Amino acid sequence: MQQRVNVSQRRACRVLGQARSTQRYQAKEDSPEEKKMVSRIHELVRQYPRYGHRMITAKLRQEGWLVNFKQGQSSVAS
Repeated sequence: MQQRVNVSQRRACRVLGQARSTQRYQAKEDSPEEKKMVSRIHELVRQYPRYGHRMITAKLRQEGWLVNFKQGQSSVAS
């Protein structure tokens, strides 16, 4: 939009009601280890559909994964 209308980034973001940091955000690529853990989480969710993020996180820890509470919670939700 900024190039199309020929306005500054600050003005374009103000009109859209969006923070400029949102425009500058660059997503990080997941590491291979992270991808393996997410696929394992999805396998566990299919195997135990009634388990919540706490039980899935506990299962991962039982299997020897070093998992943060937030990692287990966000991956189960996706």
